[in-house]
Amino acid sequence: MSKTVATNGHERARTGTKKSTSHSGYFSRFFRSNLGGLISFVFVRVRSCPFVSCILICFLTGLYSTPAFAEALIRIAVVNFEEVSMSYQTFQTRLKDNDTKKDRVVESVTKENEEIRRMEKDLSSEHDSVRVQRLQSIIAQRKVELQTFYYQSMNVLDKERETLISEARKSIYNAIRDIAIQKGFSLVFSENEILYASEDYVDMTADVVQKLNQPKQAKP
Repeated sequence: MSKTVATNGHERARTGTKKSTSHSGYFSRFFRSNLGGLISFVFVRVRSCPFVSCILICFLTGLYSTPAFAEALIRIAVVNFEEVSMSYQTFQTRLKDNDTKKDRVVESVTKENEEIRRMEKDLSSEHDSVRVQRLQSIIAQRKVELQTFYYQSMNVLDKERETLISEARKSIYNAIRDIAIQKGFSLVFSENEILYASEDYVDMTADVVQKLNQPKQAKP
């Protein structure tokens, strides 16, 4: 399967408007560190009136996104989640192991079915009624056991696969969060969901893949 090679994007330098007074810098820092608290405050104080709460939250987030603040505060990155998943070596190895186990179950069931068919063929040429009844009972029992084995095995392996996917998704999200914090990104979007962007953004897919695949340090 061919995969798109992820490359780090380059963020275009933007010349910000110089602050005319010290107050603009103060308010910029204030909103940077307190926007979440202000929104929480709105929820607590005016939760009895959802309409007012909505208006105030829109005002605060709108103010935060105005050019004067956005230029200094918001850095945007994207991640190709599918590419990260396909390049996550530990995750892909465990998925292949899960697929191998399923193949072994199918192979085992196929061999058992062939044996049952052989027994049924022998049964067609059997004339001893006592032996016929005994073989019929054995065949019926083996069919039930085979069906039970197949569904139980596949159920266990399906749950194992779901756990692998859940754990991998959590690891990917943690890696995205750590890199975003480290590099100062305010927002990270899935590349597959972006239809248009008027601002430059950085593709940090390769950074996430590198972090996920780096050897784990042994605990002391």
